[in-house]
Amino acid sequence: MKVLDIPRSGKRGNRVWQRNRYCQYSYPAFVPFNPRSPAQIAVRANFAAVSARWRTLTEAQRIIWCRVARTKWSKPRLCQKGRLTGILLFMKVNVALANRGLAQVDLPPGYL
Repeated sequence: MKVLDIPRSGKRGNRVWQRNRYCQYSYPAFVPFNPRSPAQIAVRANFAAVSARWRTLTEAQRIIWCRVARTKWSKPRLCQKGRLTGILLFMKVNVALANRGLAQVDLPPGYL
């Protein structure tokens, strides 16, 4: 819906306002559906457990994850490209293992 009054941006009430290079427009805000299915709850629990596990690593292990992560590129989204951080690589590797029911690793794959 094209709107021609005072410039706005962000969410206001039940509408979201944005601008593109041609005009300002708005659309109804919506709340995404969250079914809380058993599978979804299990995946979120794995993510939380792996995140908590990062804090139990020794400083030497964290440094190793960070050094290996500097050699890895993130997947480009919206023309953004960059290197991974240590915790992002740790999460990427171990969440995938946890979701498959496999044992998690303390050091990056291929490090030894």
